[in-house]
Amino acid sequence: MQLGKRIKELRIENNLTQEELAEQLGVSFQAVSRWENDLTYPDIILLPILANMFDVTVDYLLDVDVMKKEAEIDAIIEEYFVLLNQGKIDENLILLENALKKYPNSFDLKHALLHIYFTKGLDPDLKEYNDKAIKLANEILEKCVDDSIRYGAMQTLILIYTSRKELDKAKQIVKKLPMMVITSEWFWPDVLTGEDRI
Repeated sequence: MQLGKRIKELRIENNLTQEELAEQLGVSFQAVSRWENDLTYPDIILLPILANMFDVTVDYLLDVDVMKKEAEIDAIIEEYFVLLNQGKIDENLILLENALKKYPNSFDLKHALLHIYFTKGLDPDLKEYNDKAIKLANEILEKCVDDSIRYGAMQTLILIYTSRKELDKAKQIVKKLPMMVITSEWFWPDVLTGEDRI
């Protein structure tokens, strides 16, 4: 994080001394000096004040580029699919585990890694990957709000528990899945006429 460097650059651009910035924020100039030298960080409640003062976003102060992050994750997922199509499971494992070190909160990456763990766990000699898949799937279910990712994790758990003959656990997951009795296919005949209906 380059917060101290950002604060210093913005302070200089706005023709402020450390003392002037400190006075406006109600802190000591020594505190500003420590921030700029990355010895300490400003209190979190000061971040929006600093952002407003310098007419930037808090993300800019914290050097968070959301678009860049999303583009990098998308590129990793694209590489994942290329490797998957080439059957390179071990390369994918390394790619995704390393990517999650950089983006530990990306459920897209976790979902892809879950697939790799499950695939590796199909090998009778690599059953420990089933345990990794179960742990990761449960983490997804606990923290992720994207239903498509959650349902994928549930499917993985059902398949693993079924293969282990742990049918009670599989049934508990099945009960949590939504009933899909009414779908768009159900209603199309009612709203279409003529050739469209046929």
